[in-house]
Amino acid sequence: MGDFNEGQQVQHMTKNVALFLVSVAFVAILWAIWHRPQPLPGGSVESMTTANPKPNKAERPNTNQAHTGAFRTFPIASDGTVLVPVRFQLPGVERVRTASGFDQWVAQFPGDEKEQIVAFNDRHFGVYRVNSPQQVAWMAQMGYPMPEDIVAAKFLSDQDLREMAARGNDKAGFMLHEREVDFLKTKYAELATQGQTRSDFWRNDPNAMQYNKDDLQYHQLMLTSVSPFKGFVQAQDAVLDEDTEYAPATIISGLMWAQSFGDFRVGQFIDAYVGNDPMRTAMLYGAQAMGLNGTYNISTLRGMGCAGFNVGNIIPGTVSPVH
Repeated sequence: MGDFNEGQQVQHMTKNVALFLVSVAFVAILWAIWHRPQPLPGGSVESMTTANPKPNKAERPNTNQAHTGAFRTFPIASDGTVLVPVRFQLPGVERVRTASGFDQWVAQFPGDEKEQIVAFNDRHFGVYRVNSPQQVAWMAQMGYPMPEDIVAAKFLSDQDLREMAARGNDKAGFMLHEREVDFLKTKYAELATQGQTRSDFWRNDPNAMQYNKDDLQYHQLMLTSVSPFKGFVQAQDAVLDEDTEYAPATIISGLMWAQSFGDFRVGQFIDAYVGNDPMRTAMLYGAQAMGLNGTYNISTLRGMGCAGFNVGNIIPGTVSPVH
């Protein structure tokens, strides 16, 4: 009986992941048909189409297959680098290296920098898993922190990032928020050993006022940014509650948000994170159901003459295995 239940759980999870991918594809089709995306940094946006057949919900979808259709391409220089839009540049990082895969990508950096880059990738559920230079170029155009940014950020203070974020640099805002989440995690742990609570930090700590201001700016950034990386940032908020039952919901919702903005690789990241865990599977099922409701809402609002939601470009090519 135990083996049968486990088999049922795996089957349900497989169906749910397939359902989620189908729903995202459907949303992408609706957006492509109903609304012309606004120009992104670096040029105009080409029309997008989705030509993938609907997967059999009884089988796990092949997440390594290529997504066919019209994708925006980006100029890659003869030296293998691509320009970062000005609004997403950190000091000294105007161009970034591209690669055909994760191992080739990180191999271009010396040992100490490579360790930081691998750690960033692992923390963000495999965000640097790519299969073509164009995928790297797409990430650079869409405001993802690139490996060169991870290295450069070591020399930037919180105030440096804060000022860049205030000037409209989404990437700086994302990186500042994640720094502050790490700080809060450490601070909350220290307070707990002293018999104090999180509220004590916000009442008494000298950093509290600035962090409150930053938090307001962060929420505004999450409302206005069209970078899919904001979903990864939201998933990282789970760091503050990683020992609670709330963390998986934060992670799943954040990753699904990134996927809804065009990073279809995230379907595989979610699959790897959820695994066979029944609680995570249940959370994913609920998130999928809400996602489908959102699709229906878009259809209804569009029928009433309301403007459709603007989604970013879909990442080109195929996905790489997540381990």
